[in-house]
Amino acid sequence: WFWQEFTTAMKSHKPGLFMFGEYGFSKPWEQRSVDYANNIGMSILDFGLCDGIRFCFSGQEPGGFYQVERILNYDHVYHRANELVTFIDNHDMPRFLSAVPDVRKLDLALVLLLTLRGVPCLFYGTEQYLNNDTNGGQDPYNRPMMDSWDTNSHSFKLVQNLLELRECNQALAFGSHHTAWINDDFYLYTRNFRDSSVLVMMNKSETPHVANVDNLNFHDGSYICRLTGYPVVINNGSLRDYVVDPCTAIVISREGLV
Repeated sequence: WFWQEFTTAMKSHKPGLFMFGEYGFSKPWEQRSVDYANNIGMSILDFGLCDGIRFCFSGQEPGGFYQVERILNYDHVYHRANELVTFIDNHDMPRFLSAVPDVRKLDLALVLLLTLRGVPCLFYGTEQYLNNDTNGGQDPYNRPMMDSWDTNSHSFKLVQNLLELRECNQALAFGSHHTAWINDDFYLYTRNFRDSSVLVMMNKSETPHVANVDNLNFHDGSYICRLTGYPVVINNGSLRDYVVDPCTAIVISREGLV
């Protein structure tokens, strides 16, 4: 009741205000945390998806991309899953690079963060590869000072590129999620909202993956990946013999009129 009254008072003062809070280490199969997300008038941090992404790349739990898909399959328990606040690390856990010491995998995790459903929240310095592995990166070493701000780093430009895409393609903010292909190391999904769509395919393995996928929820046409500049051709709703390089993500966009 306290949070319901608090959020009502805040939104009466500023209609349209978006608020979120931390229900520590909540999971979508824990009914009490789901009730909070659905009924208190604010969103909560999505610890379930955070764990799924970290397990996917760290191998701490088996399954690879199935760890991510497992969490998304629970979206029906939320009234507004697209308003959950998503993240891959924060002040209460070792940074992503302490769990997965590979900047290529961090870049892939950032692509997931910025193209899956939810409102992405980026922990300071993650886009700068900031990390301190002392004591496994546990508190306080997960909160180091930033010595520099590099706007030319690969991760900074990656985040900037995908944030610009979120601004111009509503599918990433409001769209439904459709998984077209998944195994431990390869993930292909689309986000769709009205006549806007985004297609993401990701290979986290050390070998190329050849994609042959039918029934894509995406318009036919010739596209250019926003991240790599590689061409992508979809014909008759299918992708044929498309090679995705190791530790690479492909993102293509079709922006509708509204």
